[in-house]
Amino acid sequence: MAARVELNTMGSQPSDSFVHSEKKGHLTWKKVDQYFATFRDVLWSYIKNSYQIARRGMKIVAVKIPRFEPKMLKAIAALGLAHAINTALILSKYPSTVKSFLQNLSIQDIEGVVLSGISLIMNPLDAVDSGITFLTSATTLGLFPVVTVFSIIALPIALALLGYGSLRGVYDLVRLGIHKHQSPKQVKTMEEIQKLKLSLEKKLRVTALEQSKIESKYRGDAEKIDRKIEVLKARKINILTRQTDKKVVNVMTNLLSQLENEPDNLTEINGTLSDLHSLMNRKITVGVIGTCANIAMFTTLAAAAAFPISSLAVPVVALVRHAIVMGKSIYMNHFYTAGLKNPEITKSKVI
Repeated sequence: MAARVELNTMGSQPSDSFVHSEKKGHLTWKKVDQYFATFRDVLWSYIKNSYQIARRGMKIVAVKIPRFEPKMLKAIAALGLAHAINTALILSKYPSTVKSFLQNLSIQDIEGVVLSGISLIMNPLDAVDSGITFLTSATTLGLFPVVTVFSIIALPIALALLGYGSLRGVYDLVRLGIHKHQSPKQVKTMEEIQKLKLSLEKKLRVTALEQSKIESKYRGDAEKIDRKIEVLKARKINILTRQTDKKVVNVMTNLLSQLENEPDNLTEINGTLSDLHSLMNRKITVGVIGTCANIAMFTTLAAAAAFPISSLAVPVVALVRHAIVMGKSIYMNHFYTAGLKNPEITKSKVI
């Protein structure tokens, strides 16, 4: 009987090969997910903006040279069918949007809850906007019957997306500008070094004062104290990453490490500060251009709906906007950290 129990107990334990296989499968799916995210967020962005630029260019040709209009409209519609893929890829982002909302909720990040909550609405609207483009193109090619409701809701949806994109762009620029203003371009004295160190600690860590307040409030409940400290730290990093970006946060993290370990090495500290300002200046510049493009597109669409304006206005502004979006994507993915004194400083480091 004892032997039988022992055998059953042994049989219930997963083998090493099974555990290894399970881990390998998990890593494989993680890689697949990373590749898919890269395709959706980077490669597809290039593809989408390329065919959108082509569609707007063809529209300009159709307006300027009427005899080419029938062929151009068919070509525009044919390219518009690619929006079926675009719609699916937009919807594939929704789970991560929900996850972000729940994460912000769990760490009590009010700003994050509001912004991710708005994204929960804007993401489906973006998908509907893309779907309308696909269905309109399919209708033009005779693949589907005409549905008039699409033409009624298309403009309000486009204006809502562009309006929110413009407002969010301005908001993000203000937030980033505040962080830039709070960071000195260089430090010369120990007093300035200490002031910078305290500023970074408030942004990246739970300070001694904050920890003391938590311990005082939840005295005797060690588990809750640890939880509150972890939540506060996670909230700080989450807010800072959203208001700047991961690379800027990494630079700040490494800068704080330098201030603690080598406070006398002014050359290295000021070099890192220079890289920090370079990144924020670049991000602000790119953000200003992108936000201006959204505002210009919003204004043009609104004006076209309210007043008789040139038939070239919308396609020209749209073409320029798509070119800017594509250029922004290329720059941020390939040239954002180029020319820094120490590019390695943008990589993460545990402190």
